[in-house]
Amino acid sequence: GGAGGGEGAGPGVIIEIEKVGEIEPLRPVDLLIPGYLTMFVFFALALMAESFVGEKESYTLERMVVASATRGSLIAGKVLGSFTRGLVQVVIFWVAGKLIFDVRMGQHPVTVVLISILLTFAASGVGVFLAAMAKSRKAAGSIAVFTSLSLSAFGGCWWPLFIMPQWLQNVARITPHAWANSAFNKLMLFGASPANVVPEMIALTLFGVVFLSLGIWKFRIN
Repeated sequence: GGAGGGEGAGPGVIIEIEKVGEIEPLRPVDLLIPGYLTMFVFFALALMAESFVGEKESYTLERMVVASATRGSLIAGKVLGSFTRGLVQVVIFWVAGKLIFDVRMGQHPVTVVLISILLTFAASGVGVFLAAMAKSRKAAGSIAVFTSLSLSAFGGCWWPLFIMPQWLQNVARITPHAWANSAFNKLMLFGASPANVVPEMIALTLFGVVFLSLGIWKFRIN
């Protein structure tokens, strides 16, 4: 038999469109500031390894040990000094970003600052590790420059991670740069909450702890 009129047909679907606010386009500055912050913090703190190895080559560290300084206090002093320099960079970047470029830090700027601090801690750990592994001051400088620039490109400092293929995004997670940039992008571009970047915060903390521990373990005064 033929189909009967409209009998048995389901209810119609009604779509309502409601405008809740202006759509703000992505701005290059909101990508560049956090990316360059990540790159330059790691670059500066990686170069800390060069000065540390230079002091070992010039026997400065040995003279300090003779003057009753302990190995632990020497390393702690270097870490604290490099961490402080990194925090100064963070302050300069965000203040300049807000005042000069009107960078948008998202709905949770305090969390953005916390990510920056954890990034600095991770970079300090990497710097100590490079100082422990390098055999000479020249080698330390070369390793620092190569590591900083290559990981910056690979970790999303020069272009957003989310435009990269998914498999490459996954591989980039071996770098602290990728975790930091992922957190910055989530908070500043996509309106994420602090709970959404907990994995990134844990990862950056682990990078700092692991590399700092390895650096302390491997470092020798002479």
